[in-house]
Amino acid sequence: MTNHTSLTIQLDTSTPLPCSTYNAERNAACGQPATVCYAYEHRRSIPPILVEWIVHPVCRECASKAAARYAG
Repeated sequence: MTNHTSLTIQLDTSTPLPCSTYNAERNAACGQPATVCYAYEHRRSIPPILVEWIVHPVCRECASKAAARYAG
């Protein structure tokens, strides 16, 4: 099993990416302007790129919901 490192990245909001969190009510991505990203490392075994980062843009509302869901 791969050990993943994760980061939270603040985005430049002058050109926001859409939030990519799944919205079950609409059966689609949220789509609101994202202010942060969840990012995690994906290790590949094929050169020339051995490590790539997967970025998941998230709006403030979805980030707050996720934090509340995982709060102890």
